[in-house]
Amino acid sequence: MEEQDQESANSISLEQNIKEHFILALTNFIYLKLQNLISIRLHKVEKDNMLLIASNVSNENFEIRVKLNSDIDELLRGLFLDYQKNNKRVNEPKLLCVEESCNINEKQDQLSQINKNVFSDAFFNQKIESYEVVVSQMQEKLNDSAEDLLEFERIYHFQDIQDNYQDIKILEVENGMKCMDIKQANEIGMQISKCQQLQALTLYLFRNQISIDDIQALGSNLIKCQQITRLSLDLRWNLLSSEGSQSLGMQIGSFQQLKDLNLLLQLNSIDSQGIKDLVENISKCNFLQNLKIDLDENLIGEKGCFFLGQGLSKCLNLKKLALNLRQCCINSQGASKLVKELSKCCSLANLTLDFNLNQISSEGAILIGNYLSECQKLQFFKIYLYGNLIGSQGALGLEQGLSKCQNIEEISMFLERCGIDGEGFQKIGSGLSKCSKLKQLTLHLYGNSINSESASVFMNEISKCSNLTNIDVKLEQNQISSLGAQGLAKGISKLNKLDCLSLNLSFSQINSEGATQIGNGIGKCLSLKHLQLELDNNIIQQEGAAGLGQGLSSCINMQKLILNLRYNMLCSEGIQGLISGLQKCYQIKDLTLSLQSNRINSQGAKYLGQAIQTFLNLQNLQIYLSQNLIQKDGAIELVKGISKCHRLKYLSLELENNKIKQDEMILVVPKLKKSKRLTLIEIDI
Repeated sequence: MEEQDQESANSISLEQNIKEHFILALTNFIYLKLQNLISIRLHKVEKDNMLLIASNVSNENFEIRVKLNSDIDELLRGLFLDYQKNNKRVNEPKLLCVEESCNINEKQDQLSQINKNVFSDAFFNQKIESYEVVVSQMQEKLNDSAEDLLEFERIYHFQDIQDNYQDIKILEVENGMKCMDIKQANEIGMQISKCQQLQALTLYLFRNQISIDDIQALGSNLIKCQQITRLSLDLRWNLLSSEGSQSLGMQIGSFQQLKDLNLLLQLNSIDSQGIKDLVENISKCNFLQNLKIDLDENLIGEKGCFFLGQGLSKCLNLKKLALNLRQCCINSQGASKLVKELSKCCSLANLTLDFNLNQISSEGAILIGNYLSECQKLQFFKIYLYGNLIGSQGALGLEQGLSKCQNIEEISMFLERCGIDGEGFQKIGSGLSKCSKLKQLTLHLYGNSINSESASVFMNEISKCSNLTNIDVKLEQNQISSLGAQGLAKGISKLNKLDCLSLNLSFSQINSEGATQIGNGIGKCLSLKHLQLELDNNIIQQEGAAGLGQGLSSCINMQKLILNLRYNMLCSEGIQGLISGLQKCYQIKDLTLSLQSNRINSQGAKYLGQAIQTFLNLQNLQIYLSQNLIQKDGAIELVKGISKCHRLKYLSLELENNKIKQDEMILVVPKLKKSKRLTLIEIDI
């Protein structure tokens, strides 16, 4: 009898657990995924190796369209199947999955129907109050968005689409990796051409062995859609040569209303002549404002760069341009000729140039900087030069040119392994300090020859940019010691408006004193909300960890902290000092601690557990403690503390390669599973 009672209790407990997790999953599904509801659901149906997705969302709302992730659907489906096994009376909810269009009230009725069908028994009634609060919040958002909210997204087979052609304004067709032939290309084009009101078109045709004949077959039909203003073509890894790119350009040039164009052409066989024919036709799109072209690993060369720039210089309304030209055999002359021509785009405000893994020297970088100085409307600039030996002089030339762009607000420069020394780094800072309107700076310089003195001078120059709110500086694998860390921290402390800081000093020679100075410097940035600090593979030890924590304790407005202290010979005393300081950052919601490969024992894990439970606003927590000295009792105390974080929703905990036996983890994991708020738990033992 007692066994039957126990079995019954276990069954009830299991059923309750499944229902509670189902409710949590559904609540998150609604609240997180539908809070910005504009269009509801994206269905996918394959037919004849083609996937057609259609929507009646207006073009103006295209940017904020919501696509619900299939993994959420799979999670809900799996949870509900488990639930059905324990309760045969409840039918599977439709979860906002209607095919027909409906208005605001009908959507709200759906929510009520889900509430009625799913939450109909005693167990669900225990949780219904919190669920109804979420639904109420969602309904308010629906009412607030009534003017923008149109119809549910709909899916059609090609043979069923005939009654709806005139309604379709946004269309996506996926046919990647299908070895498409000319017959299929023609069929896709014919069906799309019937959508006379089409405004936004996306075609996924990557890795299809597409040739000039396929492009012509497809394009001859698409040109009938003259209302298109947004076009995205994914043609990566095909057989496009010069002739194919010419044909492609002719098709694109026929869209007279085109404003936004995204072309993915990586890994084809397009040469300089193909580029010339392509962009000459694109330049005929007189209303083009936003353009992105990916040409990675094609045969562009110096001549192709010139043709590319010459054609794009005719796009007088172009405001935003991104060119990906990785591994395209581009030398200094080619890169400088491209930028010289682009400087003629009088409306250009946002420019991204990816020259990674080419052959650009210091001379080329200096010329690029000279021509950039003529782009007086430029506000956002991003350049990738990984593996180009531009040296210090080249980097300085870039900065001197950018400093003359009076309206520049955001600069991102990726100069990894470019042969830049300490003197060059100082001059980069000097050039940037003249950008009076600069708000965001990203500078990645790992693998150069930057020393401590130059790092100090650089940050002191940067501190003169009084409007800086966001800094991302990566200096790992250079020659920076504690003296350099101290100089960096001193410069950072002067940035009173700093909101977000990412600083990477991994693989340096920073000791305890250097870590303490970094903490003290950052601690003076009282408005700081987001901090990512990478200090792995240094020699920080116990005093440094404690000093770092004490310094950061002044950041009372910090909400997100990512701290990497792997390979630093930290013991439990250091962890205690670190975490006791961080406890004073009481507004932290998102915390990541990477503490792998140190000397932390069970007492250190206990310190962590005791401290973490005091973070009252903590929602996301990631702790990585692999390759330490933690035993079973330490892991239990850590988990016990984590389980008391009542607002925690996401947890990732790594404890592998400690002194915990596999069978001992059975005592650890259940303590986390008791948490009713945690929606995602990842444990690596």
